[in-house]
Amino acid sequence: AAPLLSGGPPPPPPPPEPEVAEVGAPQLKLDILGIMFAIGIYVGGALVFYLSTVWLPVYLTQFLGPVMGLAGTVAVAVFALILIPIAGVAIDYLDPYLVGMASRALNGLLALPLLLWLLQAPSLTRFGIAMAVMLPTLAFDFVSTTKILVPYFHAEGRYLSLALAQNAGVGLTGGTAPMVATFAMRYSSGPAILGGYVSIALLLAALSVLILRCRPRCFVPGAPGWASAASRVADAGGAKPRPPGGPSYSALLESC
Repeated sequence: AAPLLSGGPPPPPPPPEPEVAEVGAPQLKLDILGIMFAIGIYVGGALVFYLSTVWLPVYLTQFLGPVMGLAGTVAVAVFALILIPIAGVAIDYLDPYLVGMASRALNGLLALPLLLWLLQAPSLTRFGIAMAVMLPTLAFDFVSTTKILVPYFHAEGRYLSLALAQNAGVGLTGGTAPMVATFAMRYSSGPAILGGYVSIALLLAALSVLILRCRPRCFVPGAPGWASAASRVADAGGAKPRPPGGPSYSALLESC
């Protein structure tokens, strides 16, 4: 408005926006076998999480009263607000495959004796000790899963692959955990059957991590999918694409 009011020349028009060449539509690429093994990775952690923070506090209210509801809430808060961030920082300096196998195998070996010990004489102290043993390794289970699977799947199918794997794995064991646990405690030998079920799920999850470690990953610099994505962007006049994820856990979350 100032040049117009002062009688000066009008301002020059803004420069035209540069034309952006269209990049070809991506082709959906799914690794079905990889998705199945990714489902195996999710089943163990989901089962332990829902059993320890949802079903177990509710089940123990019949012995210890409503205070177990508060104990379960505190366990979830400590897991989400303290343990997950610590594990997320630490995983940047560790091999996610080794951490993923070790955390699942350790929880798998400890699940049966911990459940037998806790349910033999339920108490708030025993519940706290059991959570102090299981939840830290479960946090490493969770963050290693993210760091393994985000760069594993091809970029042109990553979101769908992760969605299928996570929802199928969590729904398969986590969603059914209260029903299976209640049935085991009421109609079978109780803690022994339940602990064995948890141990088997975790050991299968550890085996799934090992299999994914041995299989070739679908999206790494130099792989066919990487080359095709780079060439399409280069043909469109764009910069070379940045590898999805990057070396750190925070960068993987940012890429999601």
